[in-house]
Amino acid sequence: MSENENLHIKEIIAKYVGNDVISLKNLRTRKAGLKKNIEITLIVEKNMQICTGHKLCDKIEDEIEACLENTDIAIHLEPND
Repeated sequence: MSENENLHIKEIIAKYVGNDVISLKNLRTRKAGLKKNIEITLIVEKNMQICTGHKLCDKIEDEIEACLENTDIAIHLEPND
């Protein structure tokens, strides 16, 4: 994927830092044919409820998919120690 596409992903995630997300730990992207594969690891508050984490991931995925077509996104949440 291009640097511009990676920048768009980081900008989307940055909107959530300070709310539910503490930081972006890892962003891995690659392209397989027309499909863009995106793997994201976020550090979140350790007491985040599962339903809150699920909704957060859905929002981020929706925003990325609206910006970049043909995406396969996997988001992993890790608690802050």
